[in-house]
Formats: sequence, structure tokens, C-alpha cells
Amino acid sequence: MLEFFRKYQRTFFIFTTAIVVASFTFFGTFSALADGETREDPAIGHALDGSSIRLSEMQALSRFLSADREDMPKEGGLPSNLLNDGVVRYDFLRTGLADLLVAAYFDSFREDLEQRLEKAKRFLPYVHSEVPFLSAKAIWDRFFPQINEEMEALKGENGASIKVFTHFSKLYQQQGAFHPEALRRILVMQHQQYLGPQIDEKLRFGDLSICGFHTLNDWFGSQFVSLVSQFIWNGALMAEKKGYRVSLEEAKADLIYNYQRSVEKLKEMKVEPKLSFAQYVRSMGFNEKMAVNAWRKVLLFRKFFNDVGNAAFLDGLSHREFTSFAKETVSIQKYEWPIQLKSWQDFVDFQVYLSMATPAQKDPLAVPFDLLSVEEVEKKCPELVVTPYRANSATITKDQVGLKASLRQVLDWQMEEKNWALLKKEFPALGLGSSREERFKSLEKLDSALKQKLDRFARSCLVDLNPNWVVEALQTAKAETKVFEISSKGKQRIPLAIMEKAAQGDAEAKNSLLCYLDDAKVYHRIENIEKIGEKQVLSFAKARPVLKEISNTYLEKQYAKTREKTPEQFQAAEGKWKPLKEVREAAILAIFSDVFRAIDAIEKNGKERTLSYYIPRRLLKATEQALAAFQKNPEDRDWLNGGSDLTQGQFKLERKEIEIQRTTDEDWMKDEAFFMIPNQWSAIRVADDGKIAFFYVQDRLMKEVPILDELAFGKEVLAADAERYLAEGLLEKIKESDAIALPLGGQIE
Repeated sequence: MLEFFRKYQRTFFIFTTAIVVASFTFFGTFSALADGETREDPAIGHALDGSSIRLSEMQALSRFLSADREDMPKEGGLPSNLLNDGVVRYDFLRTGLADLLVAAYFDSFREDLEQRLEKAKRFLPYVHSEVPFLSAKAIWDRFFPQINEEMEALKGENGASIKVFTHFSKLYQQQGAFHPEALRRILVMQHQQYLGPQIDEKLRFGDLSICGFHTLNDWFGSQFVSLVSQFIWNGALMAEKKGYRVSLEEAKADLIYNYQRSVEKLKEMKVEPKLSFAQYVRSMGFNEKMAVNAWRKVLLFRKFFNDVGNAAFLDGLSHREFTSFAKETVSIQKYEWPIQLKSWQDFVDFQVYLSMATPAQKDPLAVPFDLLSVEEVEKKCPELVVTPYRANSATITKDQVGLKASLRQVLDWQMEEKNWALLKKEFPALGLGSSREERFKSLEKLDSALKQKLDRFARSCLVDLNPNWVVEALQTAKAETKVFEISSKGKQRIPLAIMEKAAQGDAEAKNSLLCYLDDAKVYHRIENIEKIGEKQVLSFAKARPVLKEISNTYLEKQYAKTREKTPEQFQAAEGKWKPLKEVREAAILAIFSDVFRAIDAIEKNGKERTLSYYIPRRLLKATEQALAAFQKNPEDRDWLNGGSDLTQGQFKLERKEIEIQRTTDEDWMKDEAFFMIPNQWSAIRVADDGKIAFFYVQDRLMKEVPILDELAFGKEVLAADAERYLAEGLLEKIKESDAIALPLGGQIE
């Protein structure tokens, strides 16, 4: 066989060579011919100057603008376009030009907006299945509340409109400022703090972006990017017509600068792309010429619009005069009560507190200068007398301890037959449970809300079965020094008797407070207990939590007496007494009629008055008396709160020295203060929110204003107006020339 090949190897070599040469000649020529074929590139319309706009050019510009360096791809990693410094985000959405464009071509966006609005209404932000406070909404509420506000407003919209687009625009910008990955990091940190290192899979890998939107196309649809691209294209042509020039070299240099800036920011985030500028451009699917040409149009557009904005002139002299007027300052002393009465509950609590803790007054509108003795108050209302203790305290709720139980432990406990009867008693909606399999099926059929309640109950029972969990949790909980004010009666988290014994060194009492469960299902570890004062009367502000129940009981008793005087007002048709909640306002007006008659005597205008009128005026007479006293002696200690005794000072006015300007929020003060002269007292103002105040004018001040900062701000406002005016004019010309074609074929999604 080998001899045969050696004999005819020359023939085989020539034959093989001929075949290879022929193949390369044929297929090489075919490839060259195929490459020579031109792809169809239709004109989609005509620009302002009459030139044709080619589909490929507009697709390239649209694709370039559809993402910027602040967008993150859905799978994480590098930003979507490191070369784009945020053209649409900053030049259109933030300035409001986008709203102008969408309003002009709204019919082209209606369907896209409808679809996105429906998705937004169905959108549910991340929330932990077992711990509802671990949620995206809670984090937004704390760090970026505007997101929740915009989402609520958006979900309240009934259909596609410019308003809906504006909500999406704001949310898009807010997501750029508070990125989903920042949200994920905060939630992970909280998860580890409360639930341990095993992170919820949905939190680790789920999409935390608002409505699942990432890029401009996600948020607004491809038609929006096409509209912006064509507007920029026409704006660039108009700029060239006006004499603006941007060379390809300048455009390329600006792109390289953008790329370098983006890379520097990524390095700060410990991310560094191992690509040169040219390699990155190719990785995006562009060649250098396409990218530079697209960016050149953007730079022409920017130069044109920025020059118009920068040309806005602001006269420094007139602005200085206006600013001096607006910033004129008046130094005043403001007098205000620390007590604020704005609801029926506030009023009744106040009246009950006065009756229990202060001496009786002949004048129903008088405020006391003294309190009753501790012994007298304790006899009348022991809930208002407390003993203060200081101790190191750590707390943890039973629900938090229950999170130590794994899902497996919770399910195993629920599946046990002896526990099923307990569950059925607590949750009658549970199905059959004669066997383990039936119990499992019954649990699987439950809706998520009921399942959460069931799991919470199971975890609570598991805590009862594992007291060591509580001990471990309290040992790791952070302790703080707290002051406990405890009364001998009423609902107390820690009983006074136990605290007294522990402070005296009683070993049993001290041991019981190392793991104490109160009525609110909160565990306490209380150590180093020290009594720091004798019995004292609570101030009105501190007594509010206990006063509510006392006041409601007082109202019920007084209503039973008062209704007998005017039965026709408080009886139903069948002769039965109406419940207090149905006639509460009328009952309060009757029970405290002496107070309201005294208020009527102050202001006689013959008008019928309601409870909401009387409540904020409860302290009006006392305020008039205080004002008269201060006019004689501004340091009158009978009325001026010195701040040393909070309980005594609660019935005295607080004085604050403040400076107000014509731009101050408190209109009532600025309206009066700038028409008054120094050393003059204002009238008393009674606000609907229960605040009663007056002020004393000390001096009028003329302050130097940093005119350059004010001018810069004013110029920025004027520049925005000028650019908007230019955009409106350009848009009008574009519409007349039909220089924007929507929809654009072959959109890049």
C-alpha cells in the first residue's frame, strides 16, 4: 500500500493542489461578490434642511442614546454605555424637554405608556415573605421617600397621559440616584442583622429595579428614544446652519474623555474594564466611525442649546435691589405654649389632667401656676404619679426571637397532630388534618396572608418551647441606659413592686428581670437598677399615653349624667340612649359647657361655633393675660418658662429668638413683622392646628447677600427657560416640515 502511494505521490500532490486552488478561487470570488452587495438603507424621512434621514444613521444614534453610564444591565456587571454621559437623562428628562416632545407626539406613545402603566400598577416591590419590615418600600421610605410618593401617584392614574410620562421620568431619574444594587446591599445587611447569614434567594438574585425597568427602552419604549434621536439630529442640522462646528477629532476626543471618566468611577467601585477605548467601542457593536458620527450630532445639539442658555443675561443691579428686599430680616422673640390642643382627644385629656393634677380654679379658662402635692394626685389618679429608675436595658420582641426557627422547624411543628388542633382553634379556616399528608395539603392551599399569620403563631409557640432562644437573643441584644418611670397603677411594662425590690438588691427580683416578658410580648434584660428620685407627678406631655384611657372612662361617666338634662338630644327614635361615639361632639360641648361659654365671652360675634372652633382657643384667655404681663415686664417668671422644671414649665410660654425674612414659611409672622417697628408686640394668633403664639419685634436688619450665588441661581433658571423657548420654536419648525418620522422601522429594543 505504501509503495502504491510512493509511486503515485506526485500525481496525488498535483491533483490535491488543483482542487484547493480551484476552491479558494471560486469561494473567494463568491465572498467578494457577496461583500460587494449593498444592504438596503431606506430614507425614513427628510430633515429640516431637506436632506434625507437614513434608517441606519437613526438606528445607530438611537442605539447609542438608549443607555448611558448610569444604567446597569439586568444581569449586573458594567454599565450599559460608558461613552454616553447621560444625554437623555440630563439634557431631556431633567430639564423637562422630554415632556415637551412627548406632548407634541403623544399619540405615538399612548400604547407604550398604557402597557407600562399597567405593569406599574401590578408591580410589587420586594418584601421578605416572613418579615414584612424587610422590604424595598421601607428602605425607600427611609432613604429616598420620593420613590414611594411617585409610585403612589402613578398607581392612582387612570390612563396614559403626559402626567403618567412625568411620573415615569421622575422614577427613572430617582432609580439612577438610588440604584437597585444599593437597595440590595442595604436589605442584605438588614437581613444578616435580623435573620442571620442565610440570605433569601429572592433578595440575592431577584430583580430589585422599579417595575423591572432598566434602560430607556424599558421605561419609555423605543419610540421615545427615536423621537429624542431625531430631535437631536434636526437640532444638530440647525446648529450647523447657525455656524456651529464640531470636527470628528473633537467628537472622538470627547468620547475618549467620557470613557476615561467612566472607568475612573468604576475603579472607585472596585470594577475595572480590561478594554481599550477602541475595544470597548467594538464590544458595543459599533465601529469607531459610527460612534464618533453619532456623538458629533449630540455635541452640535448641545453647543447650540447651551449657548442660548448661557446667553441669558441677568442685570446685577436690579437683582441686588430685589434680593435686598426679599432678604430683609427682622429679629423677633416668639412666644408659644409647649402644649398644643388640636383634637377633641387633646382637649379632653387636658381638662382631665387639670382636674386630677392641679388645684381647682374658679375661672374655667385659667391655667394653674402650681400642681397638687404628690400624695393628693396619687389619691385621685395614681397612674399620674411615677417613681424614676435608671438601668441598663436590652429588649427584643417575641416575633424577633421566633425568627430563629428555620422554615423546616416551623413546618414540622405545624404538621404534628397535637399541634394541628391548636392551629385549628386559632385559625378555623384550616382544612382537614387527619393525616400528615392532609395537613400538608391544607397548608399548601392557604393564601400568603393567612400563611404568614400561621407561621407567626407557630414561631411564637416554638419560642415558648425553647426558652434558651430568648436567653441567647437577650445576651446578644445591645443594651442601653434607660430611665423607667413606673406608677403603682395602670398598665406597666415592668411592675413597680419588682423594680423596687430589684433596686434594693433582692436577688429573686433581679433574676426575674434578666428575662422578663411584658404584656406587649417584648422580652427585657434589665440590670444595674438604680432608683434616681422620689415619686413625682407626670407632666401633661408624658401622661398622654395613660390619659387616653382615663379620659375616655371620664367621658362615659359624665355622658351618663349629662344626657339626662337634655334627653331629646341624646336619645334615638325608640327611646334608647345613643352610644357616645355617635354623639361625641355634642356630648363634649355639654359636659364642658362652662369652658365653652367662657370662650364665647372672649370673642362675641354671634356666629354658631363648633368644637373645632373652641379647642384651639382653650388657652386664648391665658395667652392674653401673659401678653399683658410681658408688656409690663418681659421677664415675668409667672408666665415665662425658665426650662428648669418641665412639669411646672408646661403651663408657661416658651420664648425663642429667631430671625425671619420675607421668604420665611410662617406667613402670619412675616406679614405683620415687616410692617412693625422695633419694640412692638404683635397680636395673638390662634392657628387651626392648636398653636397659639405672639411675638415681639427686637430689630430690623439689612444683611449683605452673596450676589454671585444669587445671580448664578437666577441665571440657571433663565437659561432653562431660554432653552425651553428654543426647543418649542425648533419643535414647531420640525412639525411644519414633518421632519420626525414615527414609528421608526427596525427599532433597537
